Amino acid sequence: MTTRKRILLVEDETWQAEALIAKLNAAGVDVAVATSEDEALGLLAGEPAERYVLAVVDMMLVPSRFVRGMPFSFTHGDPRHAGLRIIRFIREDRLLSAARLPILVYSVWREDDLMKQVRSLDAVYILKGQPQSDVIAAVTDMLRAD
Repeated sequence: MTTRKRILLVEDETWQAEALIAKLNAAGVDVAVATSEDEALGLLAGEPAERYVLAVVDMMLVPSRFVRGMPFSFTHGDPRHAGLRIIRFIREDRLLSAARLPILVYSVWREDDLMKQVRSLDAVYILKGQPQSDVIAAVTDMLRAD
C-alpha cells in the first residue's frame, strides 16, 4: 500500500484553496491548509519536519481581521511579504532546513526583486493567473523528484 504524501498549502483565499485541495486530493495528495502567516508558522513549528513533503505558499496573506473590515495594522510587516517570511522560516529552522522541504510559491505578485528573493531561497515561483493544472503539474513533478 502506498502512503499518500502530505503537503502544506498556505492560501488565504478560500475559493483558491478549495479548488487546489480538490485537484490535489484527486492526484493522491493529502493537504493541510493554513489561511494565515501565524497559522502556517504554527503548523510548521508544531509538526515533525518530515510531516510535510512540500509547501505551497501564497505570497500575500491578508489577515482575516482586515478582510472582516476591522482595524488593521501590519503586526508582522507588509502582508505582501508574508509568504516570504514563511519561506525564510522554513529555510532557517534547523529541522525544516535539514529536511530541505521543497517550496512552491503560487502568487499574483510579479515584482522582480521579490521573485529573485524567493528563488534565492530555493523555491519555485508560479504566477497566479496560469491554469491551476500548471500548479498541480508542478506539485506532482516536485513530489516525484522527492
